[in-house]
Amino acid sequence: MARILGLDLGPNSIGWSLIDDNKESIIGTGVRIFEEGINRSGGKEESKNAARRDARQSRRMNARRKARMRRLVYILQDNDMMPTADADIEKFINIDPYKVRDKGVTKKLTLHEMGRALYHINQRRGFKSNRKTDTSTDTAFFQAIDETNQAMEEGGFKTLGQYLASLNPHESRRRNRYTTRSMYINEFNTLINKQTSYYSDHFTDELRKDLYDAIFFQRKLKSQKHTVSHCTFEPKKKVTPKGSPIFQEFRIWQQISNIRVS
Repeated sequence: MARILGLDLGPNSIGWSLIDDNKESIIGTGVRIFEEGINRSGGKEESKNAARRDARQSRRMNARRKARMRRLVYILQDNDMMPTADADIEKFINIDPYKVRDKGVTKKLTLHEMGRALYHINQRRGFKSNRKTDTSTDTAFFQAIDETNQAMEEGGFKTLGQYLASLNPHESRRRNRYTTRSMYINEFNTLINKQTSYYSDHFTDELRKDLYDAIFFQRKLKSQKHTVSHCTFEPKKKVTPKGSPIFQEFRIWQQISNIRVS
């Protein structure tokens, strides 16, 4: 007696049917429904772990931002660029950061004013992509960056801080704009170079490097080589990664060979 089992596999169900082929009759049918492995909202599919992943990424970013700030504070305090007493720190924070970032490009700052400017730059520091080639399709983002660059060029501003200081906060938000990491690096170098002319013994190459690393350090992306699987036919060897030119060539030839003209 021949029996045929038919299965209908769905994203959150399995339907089955057992048929007696000789008698041409159905022995039994049924369906098993289980919870779907994704969340659906607004026509979009999202992994159930997405919320946990986003929360974990936020915790990591906050922890790293605080660690970066602590490192900068230690450097500033060790070099007399930030007070150590709690009462004086409040006065330090009340210094207008935009004003000193503007002033520092052309005039001498006190060490505490310079420290306040660097402290403020560290809070922002702009966007930098970790990709070797930026393939972002967010045209609005890059358009906003171009508008900021154009406004700086038209106004003759040397740094982003100078441009932001020129804006009237009652008419235009100073923080309501997109900026890049290169803008802040340029301002950092401009401020350090100018203030070094007044404090040649203070801003040594070592201090400059320490400040730069504390403000602009960014981790590289973690290697994903461990996710490359082993070959089915040669288990001791890894398969070619999808990013490999060899695999890309293979895929092109595969697609060409699958083309049929009728």
